[in-house]
Amino acid sequence: MPIGVSVTIRPNSHPPSNAEALIKSALVANFYGESTSCSVPSERVHMGTDLYSSRFYPSILGLGVSEVESITLADLSTSPETWGNFLHIPIDRAPSLSADNVSVTVNTGA
Repeated sequence: MPIGVSVTIRPNSHPPSNAEALIKSALVANFYGESTSCSVPSERVHMGTDLYSSRFYPSILGLGVSEVESITLADLSTSPETWGNFLHIPIDRAPSLSADNVSVTVNTGA
């Protein structure tokens, strides 16, 4: 079950120059339980659970990106894709996330 994550941020006064790559890497690591954000280890997302977009905020904030507007999720195997803050992972579908399925948008307000 391929998962999509869409992140919208606003530039702060000192964003990392490679913020998009850092965010993608941090979210994939969080998804697979390979990261520790704010001294709290993450657990791998697995079948039969509920996935909330709020899970990813500490991973992004820990990068120095302080202006997160939104994080939404979608099951990319459905048509049409429905994006939201919550996604149920059925017990019979193994979830996966790749950096290619993470989009980062910088909202400059222009």
